[in-house]
Amino acid sequence: MFHNESAVICPACEKKITPKYGINQFRQQASLEYQSKRLGCSVDCPHCEHVFIYKVYQEDKKAS
Repeated sequence: MFHNESAVICPACEKKITPKYGINQFRQQASLEYQSKRLGCSVDCPHCEHVFIYKVYQEDKKAS
């Protein structure tokens, strides 16, 4: 999700939200990706002010 394209889609207005990072962009980007996979992240939409939890679900590993 965050490696090539750092964007989240708001479920309320369906507009693209691009997270803004500080000085250490790579570390903050990796931290956001890790947290969104483990716990989810609270996201405030700057367009419609909707607040939602963003969680990345990992693909299920198929047992062989």
